[in-house]
Amino acid sequence: MSMNFKEDITEEHQSIIKEMFGDEMVAIDERTALFNSRLINQQKMKKIANKIQQPVEVELNDLEDIKTMTDGTRYQVTPTGWVKLD
Repeated sequence: MSMNFKEDITEEHQSIIKEMFGDEMVAIDERTALFNSRLINQQKMKKIANKIQQPVEVELNDLEDIKTMTDGTRYQVTPTGWVKLD
């Protein structure tokens, strides 16, 4: 699963998201967050959207999907979760 943001989020917001998702968190930057989970908790998503004051786009990613972070690091979905490619 991934979350995408239209506007950059701050380091403070990134910390809040990391804390909420704990061990499920794989990577996060200003625009994208990657998780090894396929469960969507509506309360968590609502809390995040309210904290960062912008809509949160949640994407259920398929096997072999690739996401590129803002620093150029790429991750791919495998049967065991997101794996760093670079």
